[in-house]
Amino acid sequence: MRLTDKIIEYFVVRPIYGVMLLARWIFLRDSWVGKFLHNCVYFVVGRVTTPQIEHKRKFVILKDIISGNRVGMQIQNHIYTSAPTYWKHFMKNVFAWRLVVGSIKRRIYYLFGHVVPSVIVISPNAPGEGCNLSCRGCYASGHPEAKMPIALFEKIIKEQEDLGIFTVFITGGEPLLYEGFWDITKKYRRTIFWTATNGTLITEKEVELMAETGNVVLNFNLDGFKKETDFMKGEGAFEKIREGIRKCQNAKLIYLATVTVSKHNFQTVASDKFIRMLVEYGFIGVNFSHYVPVGDDARPEWQISFEQSKRLDEWGKGIIKRFPIFVTIGRNGTDRVDGCFAANQYIHILPDGRIEPCPFAHWATGQNIKDSTILEIMDSAFIKTIREINKAGIPGLTPCRAQHIKSLQEGFEKLGAKSTIIKQEKEEEIYGERKRINAL
Repeated sequence: MRLTDKIIEYFVVRPIYGVMLLARWIFLRDSWVGKFLHNCVYFVVGRVTTPQIEHKRKFVILKDIISGNRVGMQIQNHIYTSAPTYWKHFMKNVFAWRLVVGSIKRRIYYLFGHVVPSVIVISPNAPGEGCNLSCRGCYASGHPEAKMPIALFEKIIKEQEDLGIFTVFITGGEPLLYEGFWDITKKYRRTIFWTATNGTLITEKEVELMAETGNVVLNFNLDGFKKETDFMKGEGAFEKIREGIRKCQNAKLIYLATVTVSKHNFQTVASDKFIRMLVEYGFIGVNFSHYVPVGDDARPEWQISFEQSKRLDEWGKGIIKRFPIFVTIGRNGTDRVDGCFAANQYIHILPDGRIEPCPFAHWATGQNIKDSTILEIMDSAFIKTIREINKAGIPGLTPCRAQHIKSLQEGFEKLGAKSTIIKQEKEEEIYGERKRINAL
């Protein structure tokens, strides 16, 4: 640890951590007044130290809890009574290092004209050999098979900590198949690794490793109940995922669910019955993501309708008042999007080091993280242009729709960006099919 980090650790992080330990003790006393005061402290400190654009939804939820939502307090109790390494990591690293120290660092860079993302999305391996399943409609199915060198992976993790990010989202392929993943998570304890997994490979060994560090939070990908999940992932997948969830639940780990909503599973997942299952399985949160027809196995006919998207939003708003689970709903890839966080709050780094503005926007800058820094990439012409497009807030005009918008593709190519999909001709077929469907 460098001298500056040691100074920050002893004179900033540890005092804040001490206050958080006291706050936890107050919260766990059987007193509603104590819980109310606890949440007020978190809300005020969080709003002062964190840019409003970051974690805006979380503050809205926290404000709702302060107003007397006892269901929301059940979620907080879930966090505070999880495995010790988890609640300690959330207080010391997520709150003190990221929300306080990290926010200050990122604001300083902003004053000097730089944009520092809040999250770095990394795919250390790709579908094919890098995954044990072949899910239908996989967004990454068109990417070439590759594996990120461990030295490059570590370079990215170290660099994002220096920038004050302390948060990475690991996707793939299947991240748990990446050799060296656990070595990295144990070495960089200040970073939280939100890890997208199909959930079929979790063993007692993985659970022990997660309980040891407390900085790996699994995001199980579910498609509904057994019928829907097995349809997407293959026969028997749901039971394997359930077994992995059970191991995490017994160890009191914190984990979330990610649900891709399509016409195939809309009626199932947008239901109280599905939420009850998630609560029973011990999930602390769920993110509903609209299906985006990208990749080599894109299926435009699976996209949910405009009305279904609105219904999903309205239904999701009331969940926190009735069930102890955080719910977020993305509108990615739809006509309802009037701006997104791609190239601003996050970027996506492929196994070979190329950079996409978003995992669903399969276009990469002319730069490579092997010989460029995160700041240099964020300042590149292509990434800046993506930010300008998103800032314009034109409904439906987002980078994840570039696969279907020729003018965007031509503009990206002029900026030196190239498609990251192997079969470029497949994109043309999908684009033509999309036009035909729209005409109908």
